[in-house]
Amino acid sequence: MFRLEEIIDESMAKLLEAIRANEPKVFERILEFIGRMDSRSGQFLSNLSNERTLALFEQYVQGVLDDLGINKEVSEFVKTFDDASKYTLGLQKTINGITVPANDILKRWRQYSVSTTVENMVGNGLSSTYSKDIEKILGDAVFGGGSLSDVYKNIREYALTTDKRQGGLLTHFQQVSRDSVGQYTGGINRIVAKQYNLDALEYVGSLVKDSRKQCERWVGMETLLIKDLEKEIRWAENNGSGLIPGTNPDNFIINRGGYNCRHEAIPTRSKK
Repeated sequence: MFRLEEIIDESMAKLLEAIRANEPKVFERILEFIGRMDSRSGQFLSNLSNERTLALFEQYVQGVLDDLGINKEVSEFVKTFDDASKYTLGLQKTINGITVPANDILKRWRQYSVSTTVENMVGNGLSSTYSKDIEKILGDAVFGGGSLSDVYKNIREYALTTDKRQGGLLTHFQQVSRDSVGQYTGGINRIVAKQYNLDALEYVGSLVKDSRKQCERWVGMETLLIKDLEKEIRWAENNGSGLIPGTNPDNFIINRGGYNCRHEAIPTRSKK
């Protein structure tokens, strides 16, 4: 396993363990929220009170995660960025003989990445995925006269991890955590590539059973010339899958093979 994968996997494991342990508690708190809504004979009432209560759900979930200490776990997780940065800049010393100073651009990139990660994990990013999914279940019941029992069943199936299915909260944190660190280090690599006029990328990382075709291709090629990235992106669009929309030669080092990509695009000098 490559070192960056180890850094990401270790920090993810700790965060996701905390999320998994708190899943039942979050579920119980959601049931408490539902218990405050108006119902009669086991059916939700389609009234203004329920509509107003439903509008508070996203804020309620954010408060629950804070109460349960998830926000503190997220604060611990973003410290991973320092280990990832040290590793990434160390590679430049090893591979290219470049000692990259801690300049203002790198500092501002870290600040932006940390704030964006926190927002995606427990702010608007959480609201647009996990909270919205559950809110839709509730909204369909409120405005369609659904039953309490069906809502409890549907939310349980969505929210709790079982042997057959991963819970929605765990899925949300898993995707955001890997992408946040991978894209942060990708941003460092892009800054270095531009500052030192590096014209090639070493595409490295482990291949697994569900690796995308473009990642298999690029790992096999080992070195990608930056001038060829537009052609390679077109190849991925035509033959591969899962590219992040809007991927182009300028942001390729950040986006790499797509969401949840395990690979690094390390800038270096081509052997002309």
